[in-house]
Amino acid sequence: MGLDKQVIQMVKMINFIKLVRLLVISLSLFLLAGNSYGYDIKPGTKVLLRMLVLEGYAPEEDRLIFQKMMLNKYRVKVEFKIDYVIGPEQFLESLRRRSHELLTPSHNIPKSLRWPLIKSRLLLPIQTENIPNFKKIIPSLQQTDFLTENGNVYAVPFLQGSYGLVYDSSLTEEPKSWKALWEPAAIGKYAVSSGYPEVNVYITALATGVDKSDVSNLDIVDTPAFRRNLASLANNAARVWHGVDTAEILSGLAYSTSWGFALADLNADGRPWKMADPIEGSPAWVNTWALAAHLKNSPDQLWVAEKWINFVISDVTQLSYMRRLGASPTNANVAKIATASETRDFHIGDTKHFDDLWFWPILSSKTQFAYDNMWREVFH
Repeated sequence: MGLDKQVIQMVKMINFIKLVRLLVISLSLFLLAGNSYGYDIKPGTKVLLRMLVLEGYAPEEDRLIFQKMMLNKYRVKVEFKIDYVIGPEQFLESLRRRSHELLTPSHNIPKSLRWPLIKSRLLLPIQTENIPNFKKIIPSLQQTDFLTENGNVYAVPFLQGSYGLVYDSSLTEEPKSWKALWEPAAIGKYAVSSGYPEVNVYITALATGVDKSDVSNLDIVDTPAFRRNLASLANNAARVWHGVDTAEILSGLAYSTSWGFALADLNADGRPWKMADPIEGSPAWVNTWALAAHLKNSPDQLWVAEKWINFVISDVTQLSYMRRLGASPTNANVAKIATASETRDFHIGDTKHFDDLWFWPILSSKTQFAYDNMWREVFH
């Protein structure tokens, strides 16, 4: 009987240990699926997120999906205030004034010498463990020097594309070079951006014969021929677009500079616009989501902001942005739900493609001011 009692006690102990383990696992799963990362937000909490984004980011349909998810899953009510950015200087102004919690700077802004977001301690280091989908991002973009400092990640890569040359294939053949914008046949038949002066300097330098590796060298770029070409680019444009290019702006033209955002709408309307592949190359960008430093004192807002970033880099949401804006997703897993042609055309999960991209550089303050002034002198 003594042995039987020992066996019974051992069985009880084993069952108790199993129960404890089950409770630990259940609690862990609850924390991960519910109020994750150990943060206990109170049900019924109302959170306002103010965003400074490029037009087309944080669209109403995505905001509604996110709001519904947060309400149903966590009983947290989320409200948004959206402002659209036209020029990069707005990010620095916003952070200094604490006007927004979430921002979408391009890759060259966080470490900009003119708008030093990281150096000025205006961005909050991102706890990537609080953003599970971060691990799905192309590896080279996760730790790119543009967005990291001292081992900290300051912005999450979101979408990638180029400041490219687009054309209406029903009106003209594919241009092989940026020089197409300076041909007599293009006068009054193209649009150009006004918000990011340096990229207009880059494409003008390329068309003037400057190698892409030298576009950040003011002494090489600034020649009489370059100055003439920059003035022609501004003066001969039929239209100018601000922020992002749209189908309305490009409609009826033969060419345009473009982030690529307008192509999906143009194609949906039966207008066969395409992105060219100039022999000189095109300056590439990665747009990101970044957190304002003042969020460190607002844990509820920070928790919801991290949830938002995780949402917008999720597989399904990234696929939606790709199809709507014509930009490449940074989440490699999107290849599992995209079509074969989309995976090819948008280089989804193509590590080599992302590793080989020519991202436009971070300029010295002197060069940044010079390039801005060059464009503003010729653009009226």
